[in-house]
Amino acid sequence: MNIVLWTREGDAYCREAILHLNRTNTPFVEKCIGQGYTVDQLVAADPNATLEMPALFIDGKYVGGLREVHGLIR
Repeated sequence: MNIVLWTREGDAYCREAILHLNRTNTPFVEKCIGQGYTVDQLVAADPNATLEMPALFIDGKYVGGLREVHGLIR
């Protein structure tokens, strides 16, 4: 399973998602908007993805946000 988490620097929900994935030892790639990544790149990854952060992608498909991160691994 390939997990990509799009985040925005300083966002509390993004920090919570990262902490959850780290706590559960879930491997993921973080793509932080403003730190090498842009909103345009997020939209290019999936035009249907919400621009609310965090944005969770599994195997290249947008699946949701923080709620889905918590539902991924308990």
